[in-house]
Amino acid sequence: MRSWLGLHHHMLLVSLAHHFLVRLRIRFQPQALALTIYKVRLLLTSILPKPVFDAAAALRRVLYYQKRNYNLIFAQIQEVSIR
Repeated sequence: MRSWLGLHHHMLLVSLAHHFLVRLRIRFQPQALALTIYKVRLLLTSILPKPVFDAAAALRRVLYYQKRNYNLIFAQIQEVSIR
């Protein structure tokens, strides 16, 4: 984790995932007595749309993450130099 904000973001996503699993278990209790992570993964991969990338879209995504990571590193350097 990089910061408290990152920790809170992670905890929020974990809580939402847990809530999703509990809701699935309650909803499908008669049919799915043992809902495993693997089964949930199969459900999600079959339900969620799969992104289709051409070369330009893949390059845009890589550049987006590079820029975002650079901005994070630059912000951390500034924060450390202020202290």
